[in-house]
Amino acid sequence: MELLEIFAEKKHIAIEVQDYLGENMLFVCARSGDVEMFQWFAGSNNFFRARGQQNYKGQTIEHVVCIEGKTAIVQEIRPKLGTQDYYGNLPIHYTIAKDDEDMVMSYYRKRECREYFEIRNFKYETIFHIAAKHNSYRSLKALLGKSIFLEELLKRDFKGDTPLHTAAKSGSSEVLEFFMTACTPSYLEL
Repeated sequence: MELLEIFAEKKHIAIEVQDYLGENMLFVCARSGDVEMFQWFAGSNNFFRARGQQNYKGQTIEHVVCIEGKTAIVQEIRPKLGTQDYYGNLPIHYTIAKDDEDMVMSYYRKRECREYFEIRNFKYETIFHIAAKHNSYRSLKALLGKSIFLEELLKRDFKGDTPLHTAAKSGSSEVLEFFMTACTPSYLEL
C-alpha cells in the first residue's frame, strides 16, 4: 500500500494498465484477495470501466475470485453473477468444480440459483453436470438445500449424458446418492 500511495495521483491510469494476460490491477486484487488494495482502486475515475474488463479467456474478476477461492473479497466486489467467459462458464461453475462450500454460502443465494439452471457452458453442461463430474456434494447441497428437480437431472450435455450418467461415470457416489434421494418431480419454490 505504501508503494501504491506514490502513484495516488495517477491511479486512474494505473488501473487501466493490462499485463500480457489482459488483466488489470483489479484482477491482481481478486487473485490475492486484497480488499484494501481493491478499495484503494475503487476511488479511481476509471474504476467502473476497469471493473468490467475481461482477460484473454473472457474471465472477469468474479471468475478469478471463484477460481482462486478468495471469499474475503466477495462482498467488496459486489458480484455480477451472470457473466460467462469464453468457455461459457459462469463463476459458479468454477466454484462448484472446486466444491467450495464457503464460496457458495457467501456468494450465491438460493433464490437466484434457478437462473443458473438454464445456463450451460460450451460442452452444454449444467451446474449439475459439473457437480457430478467433480463430486461436489458439499457445494451442491449448500446451493440447493434438500431438494432438486427431476427436470434438471434429465438435461443432456453435448455427449448425451445426463448429470446422473456423469456422476456414475466419474465415480461421484455422494452426488449420485444426493441426486437420487433429493429429487422432486416438479418445480417447487426453493
